[in-house]
Amino acid sequence: MADDKKYLEMHHNQWRVRVRIPEKVRHLFDNKLYLRQTLGTGNLKTANLLKGEHVSRFKRMIAEAVASVSPDATVWEEARVLRNRYSQAAPEERDDLLYEMIHRAEELSKGESTHLAKPFVSAAQGTSIPINDYLDAYIEDTAYRPKSASDLKRVMGWLEEWMMRKRLPPTLDSVTQPVAGDFMRYMVNTRSLSRKAASKYLSFVRGYWVWLEEHGHRPRNSSPWLGRLPKAKPPPRGTVLEPDEGKRPFTDDEVLRLLTGNPNSPHMVDLMTIAALSGMRIEECYLLRVQDTANGIFSIRAGKTVNAVRRVPIHSALEATVARLSEGKDALDYLIDPQAELLEKTDLRSQAASKAFGHYRRGLGIDERPNGKRQSNVDFHSFRRWFHAKARDALNAGAQGFTAWTLSELVGHGTKDAGPLELTMKTYPGKSPIAALKACVEAVQLPNEAKS
Repeated sequence: MADDKKYLEMHHNQWRVRVRIPEKVRHLFDNKLYLRQTLGTGNLKTANLLKGEHVSRFKRMIAEAVASVSPDATVWEEARVLRNRYSQAAPEERDDLLYEMIHRAEELSKGESTHLAKPFVSAAQGTSIPINDYLDAYIEDTAYRPKSASDLKRVMGWLEEWMMRKRLPPTLDSVTQPVAGDFMRYMVNTRSLSRKAASKYLSFVRGYWVWLEEHGHRPRNSSPWLGRLPKAKPPPRGTVLEPDEGKRPFTDDEVLRLLTGNPNSPHMVDLMTIAALSGMRIEECYLLRVQDTANGIFSIRAGKTVNAVRRVPIHSALEATVARLSEGKDALDYLIDPQAELLEKTDLRSQAASKAFGHYRRGLGIDERPNGKRQSNVDFHSFRRWFHAKARDALNAGAQGFTAWTLSELVGHGTKDAGPLELTMKTYPGKSPIAALKACVEAVQLPNEAKS
């Protein structure tokens, strides 16, 4: 029926699918109560036409999660405990433990878990190693940031749960090339990850396997993760899709509405203005301390990449803002939102601000999700993209005092694919003079109405 609202809820003037997650498997979905998918439409009739595939996909994911918390999961935990006891036991105690393993395997062979009997003994004796056993050592060796470590553990958790649902022992030697290929199809087709997101997670898994080989835990050149991700299924013939050019800068009108609006957060306008007139990432803005604004320059001391460490002259339109934010603070105090704490799980200060900005932006109707895509094409990073666009447009219009290489340095982008020009334009001449960086920054101007 056109007015059927089952599995639907209205959110920021758009319908989205909502399917409740059973309590016993919520821990497998980051403790969420519901799975949700924005449909990109405010029309109820259209939402009912679009919701079916997402409801089916969510129910399939929940069913698989329920299956994964079967007795199989307990069996592998038993094997892990026995293996630890076996490895630490004195020689005279190992016969008793071996008998205990065999007895447990005989019990398994008489029930519905017959397929687990032999793998259980192998895992308990240590001849087969569970896929996550070396994960902490790998994370320590690679010095992953907390967010990256969380992403790695997430995808390895998916792999372990998926293998148990497939009645495969979640051990390293069970991950063959066909198994790896099936899991990649699962990520794209069942979890409906974008190819970009799936590629990110797959890169973590590949890196882990390389480390396993380098440390002798797997044979050399044996990684099963050599295949390519499957292509996403095309829409049915006759489907009319909205144009989607991906992530984009804000328009001048959107920047104006954001800067002249009335956000709940007292820090939001300052944060947005600094980002728009510096090209800095949100976390870079949040990591600025008062001492990092000396001599009219933002000194970015840490960031997403090596190139993120850089100098950004303070725009003339920001001088009063920076002075106000610095007033009464010590040199080591944070410039923006000094009460915000560094979150241990993600190693970020800006996470709450990023979420608050999302609510504020959507409340103003600034959102773009063509064809019901999960992530909006505009987000806080769109300020950074807007800065890029304005500096480029000024350069194309004849602005003097800086070049495209200056812009690249100013925003902290690498130029690994620039070829010999990087040596000529960047490596040999060294860093750009402050005057050039200042000219690039000043070439970017806020929309007129926002300046007041």
